This record gives sequence, C-alpha cells and structure tokens, in this order.
Amino acid sequence: MNLDDLEKSWAAQSVTGPAVPAPAVAAGLERELKSARRRFTGMIVMAAGLLLLGWTMATVAHLTGIKRLTLLETTAHVAGSVFYLGWLALAVRSKRAVRREAATLGGTTLDSAAASLRVVGLQIANYRIAAWSLPLAVTVAALLSLAKFNRGELHGWGAVAATVFVALLAGLAGAAMWWRYRHELKPRREELQRMLGEMGEGDSDPDAL
Repeated sequence: MNLDDLEKSWAAQSVTGPAVPAPAVAAGLERELKSARRRFTGMIVMAAGLLLLGWTMATVAHLTGIKRLTLLETTAHVAGSVFYLGWLALAVRSKRAVRREAATLGGTTLDSAAASLRVVGLQIANYRIAAWSLPLAVTVAALLSLAKFNRGELHGWGAVAATVFVALLAGLAGAAMWWRYRHELKPRREELQRMLGEMGEGDSDPDAL
C-alpha cells in the first residue's frame, strides 16, 4: 500500500462525524486486511502440512523398517506436533479475527481505521509469541537430539546437524518476522495511531484483538 497516497486521500475527506471512508482509503484498508488474511491462511497451510508430513514420514519409515518409532522418537514427534498445533490454532483464531474486522470496513472512517489498527496489532502480538516460542522449539529439539545420541539412536554428527538445521530455520523465520515488524508493521501501527488521534480517538491499544 502507498502510505503517502493513503494519507492524502484521508486528509481530503472530513473526519468529523460518521463519515464514510473515501474510496481510496476504503480500498487501501481492504487490501491491508486481505493481505493479513492471506498470511494467516499461509500459516494454516504450513502448520497443517508440516504436521501431516512429519507423521507420514515417520509412519512410512517405521513400516518399511528404515527407522523404528522408539519411545524417544515418538516423544520428539509429539513435541513437534504440539508446536505445529499451537501455531495452527493461533492462525485459525487470527484469521477469524481478521474476518470480523473486515465487516467494519463499510462503516465510518474511525471504525475502518480502528479495525486496521487492531489487525496490525494482532500480527505484532503473534510475532511476540514467536519471539519466545521459536527459541523454545530450538531448545527442545537440541535436548531431544542429545537424548537420542545418549541412547545410541542418533550419531553425534546427526545430533549436531539436526540441532543446527532447526536453529537455522528458526533464525531465518525470526529474522523475517523482525524485518517485517521493523519496516512494515511498526510504522503502519504508528501511522494509524496518529490518524486515530487526529480524529479524536486518542491512543488506541495497538494489540487489541
């Protein structure tokens, strides 16, 4: 979204009373919510896909005798499943919240801007969850790899490779989230807060769901 064009369109309309958003403003906010909905849909597909893929590969490997499902191996898959299910539930909840906010876009300028701010805050809140859940996932993966190594179920290089792989994925995901928060979500939140302040709404909770 071109924020300069959005601000010009916003400034060109009256913000006193229950004004309906100008077409450019309404279209920009609608694109913003659609983008958020697509991101949450992607999270749902990714979490569900990784969950299904992990158990499918483990089951096939067990049935073919390539790698038996020991108690420790099963524990590792369960731990991964808890992580994926948590993000799946969070993505579903977030997508439903965006759908509810989208219903307010046909209302007043104030309602539309507040809805957009809540969606931005929702994405920031999810990134905060990732800030502690990703390091936790790496720690659990490292401990499980160490346990497998101690029980002779995994070679030393395998334990190191598995830990480094998980840490690398988590690091890349975390870096991408931080970049988007720093360069997209944070500036957008500040802009919407300023617009709402100019309309007399004052400081709104950016993380309200």
